[in-house]
Amino acid sequence: MSYFSQKLKSLRLANNYTQKEVAEGVGISQGNYSGLESGKNEPSLATLRKLSDFYEELIDSLVQPFRMVDDDELSEEEQLLLKKFRRLSLEDRVEVKFIIDMKIDKARKRASEGDTE
Repeated sequence: MSYFSQKLKSLRLANNYTQKEVAEGVGISQGNYSGLESGKNEPSLATLRKLSDFYEELIDSLVQPFRMVDDDELSEEEQLLLKKFRRLSLEDRVEVKFIIDMKIDKARKRASEGDTE
């Protein structure tokens, strides 16, 4: 079973969805969705986008495992941002994460609107 298949199944179970509910939410057949979860089918880019929207996950997180990055692998700008973030209170960190999520959602929306033009 591929990482993608395992991730789909774990997301579905974590959200207490049936395969039929996810398939309907994404706009594909239950058989197609079942094939994605079992690894028998490969998703189209359009299906990946729909799954990404449905689960509110980045496409990257659906198709590749999370990779830990050491601080020394970060750019100078990323290191500076991380140092600043680490100095924030827990409440402020939550607020920053919220802002980042909003920016990601806005970028997704712009990208999807650009795809339909």
